[in-house]
Order: sequence, then structure tokens, then C-alpha cells
Amino acid sequence: MHYILKAFLFISAFWLFSACSSNIVSSGGSSSSASHYPVKSKESRAYDENLSLYRPNFKQLRNAMQLEANAEKSTTVLDERNLTVNRRLDAMLDSMANHNKNLKFVNGFRIQLYVGNDRKQADDTKVFVYTSYPEIYPYISFQQPLYKVKVGDFLTRLDAERYYRNLRDVYPAAIIVPDIVELKKGMLVK
Repeated sequence: MHYILKAFLFISAFWLFSACSSNIVSSGGSSSSASHYPVKSKESRAYDENLSLYRPNFKQLRNAMQLEANAEKSTTVLDERNLTVNRRLDAMLDSMANHNKNLKFVNGFRIQLYVGNDRKQADDTKVFVYTSYPEIYPYISFQQPLYKVKVGDFLTRLDAERYYRNLRDVYPAAIIVPDIVELKKGMLVK
């Protein structure tokens, strides 16, 4: 069995190497200076692939440009159905814009800096935020027996992350929490 495996490997290796050999062409000179690369004539070296199928056809492009110019010149007649749809669409867009103007609070994010029983520590956190970051507003809430200090009115988590990286150094227990924020203040945070 061992001999059969060796014979099979030898035959497959011989077949593999003989299939990959290149043609040997000797030059007109001596036999010792045989070239191991096939010699190609000048005619066979020329690139002869036909690429006319892939070239752009400028006649079609000119025709398309003329059709566009003619279409712009022609006047289109609008029928009443299109105008009715446009009027309805304008009315809906106006009502949506009015609704959005009346929004004062939206879902957003705040950074919670302190949670604890000590009111003095909560006030100190609030003063730190006022002095260090005047552009974000701190909020203190009391839910018995805990004081919570949250800062900022961030509309996106990305905005909150920018301040969170700096505040985390001073307050390692800081976390970003989802909250309802004031839209106007949230638009001012950069």
C-alpha cells in the first residue's frame, strides 16, 4: 500500500511539472546558447483586439441632446388632477410644518453626572458645570432619597458623546441617559 501511494505521488508530480513546461526554441547559433523563451514574430506581438463595441457612439449622444433640447422648448399643459394633488400636498406640508413649529420637547439625551444623597455634592457638580461648560445647562432633580444631576440637551447621542469624554475624567460615574430635552436648547449645543 505504501508503494502505491509513492508511485501515485511520483506520477502526479511528473504530470504536473511536464504540463507546466514552456516551449524551448533554439536560436540559429550554437546549441549552447538556446533560448528558454518562445520567440514571437513582430506580427504576433501586435495588439489586435477589436474594441469598437465599447467605444461611445457620438451620433446617439447628439440625438439624445437634441431630444432634451426639444423637450425643454415644448410647453406642457397641466390638467386639473395634477393641480389638485399639488394643492393637497401643499396643505399637508404646511400642517406638518406648523406641527413641528409647536414642538417644544423631543426625545434626546443628557449626561448624568451625579446620583447620591448629598445635596452639597449635587450643588458642587452643578456649579462645576456652570463654570466649565456654560453652553450646556445642568438640571438637578430630587427623587427621595436621591439627588440626580443631569447636564445638556442633546438631540443625538453623538453630541452627548463629545461632552461625555471630557466629563468622564472629572466624574467617572457619569453615564449618558435618554431623556426628554428642550428642542431650542438642543439646537444650540454644538
